[in-house]
Amino acid sequence: MLSVVFQRHTWVLILGFAIAQMALRSLAGVFWAIPPQLLGGPAAAAGIGLINAIGNVGGFVGPTMIGVLRDTTGGYRGGLLALTVVLVLEAIAVLQVRVPRTDAVKDRAS
Repeated sequence: MLSVVFQRHTWVLILGFAIAQMALRSLAGVFWAIPPQLLGGPAAAAGIGLINAIGNVGGFVGPTMIGVLRDTTGGYRGGLLALTVVLVLEAIAVLQVRVPRTDAVKDRAS
């Protein structure tokens, strides 16, 4: 959101992107701990593979969407707002996942 508001202030943009990257990278460990807790054995491996495949598609769709919206609107504001909306939707989706308690996972494995 900072990138939309402060488009003409380079240092604020750099600071905003740096903070965003630190936040996203700090959550990676927590995120990748979820699939093995929800799935067991080969299903966990398949789930992690599916997550990576979706991420790779996003690596193509995101920049393409930014480019198309930049060409359409003449600036980066629309693309950055679209990515912000997608990140908020992703956060809501992850928050909807209910991870079973540790003792429930142990009971299921036995």
